Amino acid sequence: MTSPERTLPLDFGPVGGLASQPFAVTLDAAPFERLLEDVQQAHRVYELSLLQRPGELWEYLEVIATQIPPTIAGPLDKARVLASKTGAPWPEGRVPFTIFDHHVRDGADEAAAAAEAWRDACAGEAARAFLQQLFVRIPEVVANGNGLVAHEQARIADGTHAFAFLPRDRAIVESRRHPPNAPVHTEAFYAKLDELIGVDVGSVFVRGLGDHRLLRQLCERQRFREDLEISALTEREVNGTAWDARIAFYTEDIGQGFLFVEDAGTGRRSVKDLVETYATLGPGGLILSCKDEGEIGGYEREQGEGWYLYRSELTPLMQPYLRKYHNVWALLLAQESGDLSDTQVVEIIAQWENFLSRRYVQKNKKPAS
Repeated sequence: MTSPERTLPLDFGPVGGLASQPFAVTLDAAPFERLLEDVQQAHRVYELSLLQRPGELWEYLEVIATQIPPTIAGPLDKARVLASKTGAPWPEGRVPFTIFDHHVRDGADEAAAAAEAWRDACAGEAARAFLQQLFVRIPEVVANGNGLVAHEQARIADGTHAFAFLPRDRAIVESRRHPPNAPVHTEAFYAKLDELIGVDVGSVFVRGLGDHRLLRQLCERQRFREDLEISALTEREVNGTAWDARIAFYTEDIGQGFLFVEDAGTGRRSVKDLVETYATLGPGGLILSCKDEGEIGGYEREQGEGWYLYRSELTPLMQPYLRKYHNVWALLLAQESGDLSDTQVVEIIAQWENFLSRRYVQKNKKPAS
């Protein structure tokens, strides 16, 4: 059941003189509601900022046709079929306001009476009040947004937002990129992640589905911790450009991250294999997974509701260089960029070999009889 403030019924009565036909519709602000819901997840914030007048909200309405004359219904039915064929189908039982408005205002001469009634209603006090009560909700939604919303708003206000100089239509398209997916983890999982990225973890790598809430949580923390590095190998991305986030998306291999987060998803090498067989994750660090990865050599395991945390037993012993460049990809990138000399790379690799051999001994050590 729709809430009263989201809809506006319009009953025009019989229109068309002797051959009069009933004409009644309902305006529904469902698209506007979806925009506000997206903004609460730090999505489409720039698009919302472009709405500076109540009149711009017409584009965020849909029309539910209760009773419409055949002279209007026929062309609309054809337009619906065409929209489906062109990959932009309309919601079932609804018509985008701008399309409905065009068909009624510029329709056949037989629909002139209906067009006049429609124009009068759209210009009337009830329609204006309806748009106004929607428009005044925008500041509250923005004010209640998270840190990423506040950061975007600040960049919009000072003219430094990445979309500031794009044409309006292009800016809207860019703002809509990478829409949120539904959260897939438990509240306890997100709470544990928040705890881990407090101050001790300087870099995070995420592998898996690309849970929007998870990646958003990392990017929001980056706003308060500029030193936090984020990389990901995920099926879905987030709109890091809109957030001004520093997040590197990989298409293969494993990016750098002292904290390795195994997101939801299937069809990849197991975390256990990455550690024990390929040594891809390096000898130290933290692993947070949404599923039980089993026993992993050299790691201690903790678990809670929907989360499993693996702490390397060697992490406290790691040298500073090894703690920062904790896997082979991070090391190679640092060497390529000049952050590390060849000599330093050799030293770190020697530390790795030492720790890896120690892990192997620990893994295969037989219990005392």
